[in-house]
Amino acid sequence: MRGRFGRQFVVCAVTAGLVLAACGGDDDTGSGGGPGGADAEVDPNGTVRYIFTVPPSLDPALATGTSANLVYDTLLEAREPESGSLLDEPRAGLATSYEFAPDGTYLELQLRDDVTFHDGTPVDAEAVKVNIERQKTLPASVNVVALSSVDRVEVVDPETVRLHLVAGKGAEVPWQLTQSAGMVVSPKALDAGQDIGLDPGDSGSGPYSVVSFTPGQSLVLERVEGERWNPEVGMAKRLELSFVGDQTARLNALRSRDADVVFASHDAYPTVQDLVDQGVAATEFTDEAVGGYGIQWHSTGDMADPLVREAANLAVDRAAICETIMNGQCYLPETTQPLPPAHWAYSDRDDMAPVEFDQDKARELLQEAGIPHPEITISQSPGLVTASYAPAVQADLEEVGFEVNLTSQPYTDAGAAFREGSLQAMSDIPAQPTPDPSIDVNSIYAGGKRLVPEEDLPEFNALADAALDPQLSVSERAEAYGELWKFVGDRYYFMVVAFANFSFPHAPNIGGVQSHNTAAPDLRYVYAEAGG
Repeated sequence: MRGRFGRQFVVCAVTAGLVLAACGGDDDTGSGGGPGGADAEVDPNGTVRYIFTVPPSLDPALATGTSANLVYDTLLEAREPESGSLLDEPRAGLATSYEFAPDGTYLELQLRDDVTFHDGTPVDAEAVKVNIERQKTLPASVNVVALSSVDRVEVVDPETVRLHLVAGKGAEVPWQLTQSAGMVVSPKALDAGQDIGLDPGDSGSGPYSVVSFTPGQSLVLERVEGERWNPEVGMAKRLELSFVGDQTARLNALRSRDADVVFASHDAYPTVQDLVDQGVAATEFTDEAVGGYGIQWHSTGDMADPLVREAANLAVDRAAICETIMNGQCYLPETTQPLPPAHWAYSDRDDMAPVEFDQDKARELLQEAGIPHPEITISQSPGLVTASYAPAVQADLEEVGFEVNLTSQPYTDAGAAFREGSLQAMSDIPAQPTPDPSIDVNSIYAGGKRLVPEEDLPEFNALADAALDPQLSVSERAEAYGELWKFVGDRYYFMVVAFANFSFPHAPNIGGVQSHNTAAPDLRYVYAEAGG
């Protein structure tokens, strides 16, 4: 069998309370292994308070957020534990290795033989089978599409599970198993009808158990004591998560020591830098962007013409937006593909449509299309980062002849309207560097937001499916995705204004905050320093 194995990683801490060495960083901001990169002693009874988002459910089948990995382990992991950087291939989780059959007909996972759920039952092949089948068949499951390449699950022996694949597909499955689709819940709890979405109880094998949970608002967890298969996690004794949507309020909470870790986007850079200069916070703005901020639209009305969509891309002065509105904490896309250059599936092919600023050419294209004054309605959501640049985009589009109606509505309402097709365009994140591009293909382009018009779907789907062949190497998959990005880019289904940087400012006595995670820091690794 052609094998791919979980990467080995250095264990920097064996138990909470030991000295934690700064593995792999000269980070002088203290956002890695410890402040100043120095050795730091972990407070075994420390509490870390994180303010940003809280999931609506802790059931892995019902919510795609990462917080559930505090309770449930995943079969594989996508990121380097110290920095949170995305790997080129998944590394070991509950599964120590994974291999595809030579003919690509199945994916075989070898499991650890020493892991139990907190209810005492084993994390074995039968438990994995139960969970994957549940994720595929539960009516409300958010992972039905994510696991659509899995045809059936076979238990080979207690430590070996074989996922039989749909013909010609399945290369993306290891990456999907690093997300909520790969989290494993105790079958005992599922058989008992326990509502694990609200109260997981002892149904997980992860480092924490839930003390209290208010969906979307607050989540309190405490460490489960005892040996763990991954001794790097569970450094903090207690984690307190709360939702605060207003960025100013989050930073004020950090300033007043009512929070230990918060999320800050590019537009907060001056404030964050002030907090760092004052010694109130430590952080770094990562160059591994959280996403490609821009405008996504349906190819309807005047935007149905590809020339009009191309003109819109040419009309916007991205450099000015990046430098002023985004405080320089961003970088511009070089081509129209929806990935940053650091991603493994980014294509270096030289025929990719370039991103340019040329308003004269934009006007010429509108004349060529016979629509010199195309109309477009764009929704923005006040208070969100995505609304910060929308007026500038509006002004640039109007400069070349567009008639732009910029409206405001809550993000959840705008998202629902966009998905059902009643909203033409919205300021959003049309390019998200998820571990495997198939995730975005399902949620943004072909499914979910449906940016690709129906008449283009057959060709788009064929190109997307070609990248799912499990017999392809990583580089061959990247080449296949290059074909897809070429198709997407030539048709201008969306506009990426800039890949924006972000940070997770935290109190100086907090360590283990992943500075390069493109979604949120993995709180399993976060800790408070002794005496801090």
